Amino acid sequence: MQFKLNASIELVLLIAYALMWSVVPLYALFSVYILYASGLTLIEIGLFSTLYNIASMMGQYSLGYLSDIVKSRRRVIIIDLLTVSLITLLLMLNPRVNYYMVASVLMGFLAGGFSTLMLASSSEISVIRLGRNISVVRIGGAIGWIGGSLIIPLIIVKSSLRYALVFALIETLIAFTIVALMLKETYSTRFTARLTLSTWTALSLYSLIAGLTISSASWFLPVYVFTQRGSILYLGEVIAAGAAAEVPVMIITGKLFDSSLMFRRYLFIINGAVLSLAFTLYSLVPLNTLYLAQVIRGIGYALFIISTPALLMSLGVERGKGSAVFFTMFSMGSILGGLIGGAVSTVIGVRNLFILLSVFFLVVSLIMNMALRSRVNELQQSLKD
Repeated sequence: MQFKLNASIELVLLIAYALMWSVVPLYALFSVYILYASGLTLIEIGLFSTLYNIASMMGQYSLGYLSDIVKSRRRVIIIDLLTVSLITLLLMLNPRVNYYMVASVLMGFLAGGFSTLMLASSSEISVIRLGRNISVVRIGGAIGWIGGSLIIPLIIVKSSLRYALVFALIETLIAFTIVALMLKETYSTRFTARLTLSTWTALSLYSLIAGLTISSASWFLPVYVFTQRGSILYLGEVIAAGAAAEVPVMIITGKLFDSSLMFRRYLFIINGAVLSLAFTLYSLVPLNTLYLAQVIRGIGYALFIISTPALLMSLGVERGKGSAVFFTMFSMGSILGGLIGGAVSTVIGVRNLFILLSVFFLVVSLIMNMALRSRVNELQQSLKD
């Protein structure tokens, strides 16, 4: 009976995540392509991405904590989806570029909060299979991102932005209906342990730095495609290829985290090596083979986004608080990534920016693995006991 209940919660969360994340590309990466094509400079793109990430960080922090305060993930998720639907409807009625920018920033807040709520909810399903639960629900986000990356640019090219907004409205309304009717409450008070200050600091710092490097590469990938005369359709296909690679890797990562002591011991080094390789390939491969770099980036992102929060949650923090801290620090890094990426790419070019990010993240990951080695060993011992 308990297995069926857990499976039902997993399925509802997965579907809701997929529907919501099929909408997010319209307000995130594709907005960068459209705005850059409309005449925004690299610095302005960097500022826009910074505003988006500030909003995302605020959403992650506030909605994660709010769900702990009201002792309900379900209610906050419903409010989030309802607000997304309202914003999309208003923009659909008047899809001007200025309104599109404002709506994108607001969506950053709501999407950020939604991701925190999904992580908190999935980590409360079962303590024993923590990595698996987080990975299964997160797969919904990857599936939605694939669909949105392929469908949204096709709709924009074949018709207009307004019809892409119609698609987004339908998706969010379906997600709202499913959550309101089918999702059971996941909030629990079982997770009340406190982390040491040094562990909080180390994990928060790593999330921040990962956000900085991943964000810089992600926000300026559309710019690189545009400057190489790639179309928005091609950009969507490249992004979808990376998201498709995430799905199986998320499953594998969740299982490895739950079962492999060796994987937990070296997870930071593995994260750093794979993502650094992807950033390097961004700068080296020709446009028509950019798929390869994005697939490797998808693998690296899947490793990071499952293993790092799973490690944090396995240490016993409150799920809303832990999720909020992880994603807030990641977004804070993303804010810096937008600013630094815009400034650095203006001086040295987008290709050299990718190389710099690659070296930086690899070095940081090596240092982080050494710094947290003893804490991970303690976790391994507790899992044995």
